[in-house]
Amino acid sequence: MSNSEHETPKSVEEAGALLGAAITKCNAACFPSIKPPKGMHSSFATMSPVPSSELFTRLYQLRALLRTSSKSSPLVAAPSLLAVLMKILGVSSSLAAQFIQDGRVNTPPLWSTPLRKLWAESVILCHVLGESLTGKSRIDIYSFVKNMVALAGLNPKSQKATGGTRIAALQVIGGLFLELPHKLSPWALDVLQLCHKSLKSSGNGEPSYRVESIQTATAVATACYQARLEQQELDESTTMILPGAVEDRALQESLKLLNKACADKYPEVRQAAARFCLKMGMMFVPSRNTSSDSSTTPNSFILDEVIALCTKNLDDDSISVAVGWAEALAQCITTAIAYGQHQHSESTRRSNGAGDDGNDDSLRVRSSSSKVVSIASTCKTVQASVRYIVDQFIKAGGELSASRMGGPFSVGGRSVREGFGMVLVKLMRIQSLLPNVIGLDYSIREILLDILVMVGPDLEKQLGRNAHTKIPASSSSLTSQTKGSLFGSKNKSIADGGLARLSTARVIREGLSETISESRQLSILNELITLCTGEPSVPTGTLNSQQMQVCLVEISHLVTALGEVAGSSLEDLIPLLMIFLKSPDHGVRYETAVVCSAVATSFPHEARKILQSSVGEIQGQHAELVTQATLDAEKPLTPKKKSRFQRKEDQPIDRSLH
Repeated sequence: MSNSEHETPKSVEEAGALLGAAITKCNAACFPSIKPPKGMHSSFATMSPVPSSELFTRLYQLRALLRTSSKSSPLVAAPSLLAVLMKILGVSSSLAAQFIQDGRVNTPPLWSTPLRKLWAESVILCHVLGESLTGKSRIDIYSFVKNMVALAGLNPKSQKATGGTRIAALQVIGGLFLELPHKLSPWALDVLQLCHKSLKSSGNGEPSYRVESIQTATAVATACYQARLEQQELDESTTMILPGAVEDRALQESLKLLNKACADKYPEVRQAAARFCLKMGMMFVPSRNTSSDSSTTPNSFILDEVIALCTKNLDDDSISVAVGWAEALAQCITTAIAYGQHQHSESTRRSNGAGDDGNDDSLRVRSSSSKVVSIASTCKTVQASVRYIVDQFIKAGGELSASRMGGPFSVGGRSVREGFGMVLVKLMRIQSLLPNVIGLDYSIREILLDILVMVGPDLEKQLGRNAHTKIPASSSSLTSQTKGSLFGSKNKSIADGGLARLSTARVIREGLSETISESRQLSILNELITLCTGEPSVPTGTLNSQQMQVCLVEISHLVTALGEVAGSSLEDLIPLLMIFLKSPDHGVRYETAVVCSAVATSFPHEARKILQSSVGEIQGQHAELVTQATLDAEKPLTPKKKSRFQRKEDQPIDRSLH
C-alpha cells in the first residue's frame, strides 16, 4: 500500500476522490496476492489490502467530514459526492452475482452491516447538506426517493436486488424521512405500501430485510408526527392525539402491515412491529375531514382494531415482544383517553354555542359499531381505563386456567396476567409524565384502591380462599386460616397469588412511585399506611391478606427511598407494624418484618425501640407458655375406662340388621 493511501483527507472533496479510487479497486477481481507459508493449503492465502476494509475506511472518513460540515451554507460538492456513493450500489450487486459463481472475487461491500450503515448515513448527510442548493446543482430528492422505493421493492431473485442493496435502500429512505420530515411526509402512503409489500415478498428466510422494512415504516410514522407538530406549532410534551397526521389510506395500510408482521415467526420482526405500533398510536384517530357519510372505515374503528391486535399479542412467547405490545397498548389507550377528553370539550363547546352549526362530526365515535368501538368508548378517562385493565387482569384467570389471547404466538398461562399488569405499568408511567392528567379528578387514594382490586375479593375466590375473611388488627392467633395443596388443584396454581401480588406491586412502584416527586411519594406512603390501618374513611374497609402484603411491600420500598423524609410517618407506621407482627397470615408477618428492617436502616433509634418491644413480647409469651405447661404437668392423669364392645355415642344404629 502506498503512503497516499494512509493519508487522512482534509476536505470532503478529497475524501470523495479517495472513496472513488477505493470503489475502483473493489470492483476489480481480487486474486490472492500473499501466498501461505510452505506446507499450508492454498486456501490460507490472503489479499493485501482487502478492498472492503479500505472502502470502509474511506466511507468512515467521508462521514466524519460530512458531520463536521457547516449547515449554514449549502455543500456545493454534495451532488458529486452522491454520484460517487451511488456507484457502490452497482458494485455491490455485480460482485454478488460474481461471488456466487466464483468465490475468489471480493465480498460485496453492502453485505457488511457497518459498511452499509456508513454508506446510508453518508447519502443522507449529502441530501441534508445540499438541500438548499439551487439551479442545476439542486438535488431532486423526490426523484431520488422514487428510485430508492423502486430498488427496495425489486424481486429478491433479480440481479439488482442482490448484494444488500434492498436493505441499504430502505435504510436511506428511513433516514431521509427522519431528517427531512417536512418534505417527505406526503410520501407516507407509498413507503408504507412498500414496507407491506416487503413483508410479503421476503419469504421465510433471514429476517434482516423484514426488520428493516418495519423500521423504515417506524421512521415514516415519526416523520409524519414531527411534520404535524411543526405544521400546527404544537408542544410535543402535551400532545396526545394528532388527527390528520397520516391520511386515511395510510392508516389502513399500517393496520395491514401490523397484521402481517404479527404472524412472522421471528421475534425480531414482531418486536419491530410493536415499536411501529407505539409510534403510530396517537395518530390512529379520525381526521377532521372525515365526513359522516363516508363509505370507508372510520379511523376510530382502526384505533379499536389496533387495541384488539395489541391485546391478542400480550402473551407472546418472546418476553421482549410481549413488553413491546404492552407499551403499544398503553399508548393506544392513552390516545383513546385524549380522544374522549377532546370529544367532551368539543361537545361542551357546541352546547355553549361557541361552535358554528353543530354539524362537525369529524371527531365523533359512531354508535353503529357493535364490537370494536366499545373499547375506545370505555377508556375515555384515566380512571375508567385503569378499571378496565384491572377487570381484564382478574378475568384472565391463573396460570393453569388462563386461555391464549388469540395471537399467532400466544402461550396463555401466567403470561396473560403479566401482560395486563405490564400494560397498567406503562399506562400509569405515560400519564404520570403528562402535566395535570392524573391529578385533576383522580386522587392518589382512588388510584391505589383501584389498583389493589387486582388482588381483591375476586382474586381470593379464584384462589379458593374465603373472600370475606379479613385480618383483624388485634388478633394474636398464629393459626393459618387457609389450607391448600402444594401444587394447587386442577385449575389453580400455588403461584397465582404470588404472581398477582408481584404484578400489583410493580404497578404501584414502577407506574407511580418511580416517576413522581418526593412530596407525592410521601403522600403515597401516608395513603398506604391509612389503607392498612383500616379507618372508617376507607370505602372498602379492612384489606385482605393479599392487599395487605402489597401495601407493606411498597411501604418498605418508600421508607428506604425517602430516608429521613419519611420520619413524619413513623408515628402512625410503628404501632401498625407492632400489630401486624402478630397477624394470622404468615405472608403479612414476613412483609411486616421487611418493613421493620427498612425502618431500622433509615432510623436506627426506632430500631432499638422495636427490638426492645419485640424482645419484651417474646419474654412475656414465653413466660405464659412455661406457666401453662407447669399447670398441666401438676394435674393427675385419669385414664378413661374403655369397654371392648361399647358403641360410640355419636355412632348411629343400623336398623337394617333387625
